[in-house]
Amino acid sequence: MRSAPASGSFPKAPGSRRYTIEDLARGELREETGLAATELEFLARIYIAYGFLTQPMRVFVATGLTQLDPRPEKEEQDMIRGSFT
Repeated sequence: MRSAPASGSFPKAPGSRRYTIEDLARGELREETGLAATELEFLARIYIAYGFLTQPMRVFVATGLTQLDPRPEKEEQDMIRGSFT
């Protein structure tokens, strides 16, 4: 019996003029994983579908993590959360 391949995703938030990219990253991290970070380090700017879309995604490394309760949106209630090293 074959198992399904593992997959994952990054928390994503639409851009906003009211909040910095770091504020949005912290909010998504807290909402989807229940983690709060003391530090965010910018890692990369990547394109979700290079050659097809021009929307970039910024990737951060979060450190100094504290586990809090996740606050998933209604459509994220069944999301499976885990960690990796």
